[in-house]
Amino acid sequence: MSPGAQSFRDSFANCSKAERDSLGDSVDLYARAMAVLGCIEEQGLTLAIFLWVISWNNVHLIKDNTARHAHTALMNSEELPGILKNWYKPPRKHNSGVRTQAAHEVMTGFALGITFGILDNEISALANIMSLPQEHLSEETLLSIHWKELISDVQEMALTTWRIFRHTAYTPLQDSRNTIKDPDSVGHILYYNHVYILYYTRLSLP
Repeated sequence: MSPGAQSFRDSFANCSKAERDSLGDSVDLYARAMAVLGCIEEQGLTLAIFLWVISWNNVHLIKDNTARHAHTALMNSEELPGILKNWYKPPRKHNSGVRTQAAHEVMTGFALGITFGILDNEISALANIMSLPQEHLSEETLLSIHWKELISDVQEMALTTWRIFRHTAYTPLQDSRNTIKDPDSVGHILYYNHVYILYYTRLSLP
């Protein structure tokens, strides 16, 4: 890497978000990005193929130290959340009126798939604390349940499921306005009942 390129990378990494946003529109960065795109085209690749091949789809790149370092840097970068956000919904800058094609449907489907997988795992993990054999079901057994402990266990083991119910029952606007009451003090039983219904319908019924 040339001294100029190293200096540019270091300055970009150390600047604030506001400075970085301003730098994003610089002519210098535009020229550097276009040079990279030109190099990709010269190698007979498209941007999509390049991103695909470096995303752990080539055994030689997986073993290559330079590629592995680049992967790690990207996965831990401050830019990654913004990249994914812009892929989902590109910003419209400078009132240009230009609408960029987004991967909205693709990313929505991907996010749902990830969420469904987490919910499946969390509901399955609740088997030990949710299941109660019929022969053990009695008034005495039900009265002996420590609900606060059980709710705490469910909240810990099915955190994402719990958060989804919490989010649907109590909006961010309510959170910002409510500085006195704790909605969870009332909602815990409600959230628990929702989780139990999910468990029962998914794992208990044939």
